Amino acid sequence: MFSFTKDTEYALLCLTTMGEKPGEPISARALADTHQISPSLVAKILQKLQRSAILASISGIRGGYVLTRPASSITIEDVVNALHGDPHLVNCSSKDGCERSTICRIGPAMRELQKDMWSVMENTTVADLMKKHRVAAQQE
Repeated sequence: MFSFTKDTEYALLCLTTMGEKPGEPISARALADTHQISPSLVAKILQKLQRSAILASISGIRGGYVLTRPASSITIEDVVNALHGDPHLVNCSSKDGCERSTICRIGPAMRELQKDMWSVMENTTVADLMKKHRVAAQQE
């Protein structure tokens, strides 16, 4: 079964929180407390997002992390790539290919599925996640 890693889910949680107050630095500790996540794990995730230029770090007593661009221009694909490189959802589309490729009957369909899943991640932004949360909260 395909699922996002815990790191990806936590990164998206942190980014949606940061997107609510763009330009306002927030510490790794504050994000960890808000989402009840290990502070050391949040720090590692934020560092990876910073290395990928999704976040910037601001030093000082009121420092923390800020988004480097609007939440509407940060995609789930950006986040997955920042945390995991360029992961493949199915083995047959990896660089190494699949040892069963000569007898496989599902390869083309699986590659198409992967393409469709990446398309959704490429077209879904942090702002989209924030909006869906607001809509769901209003319906409760």
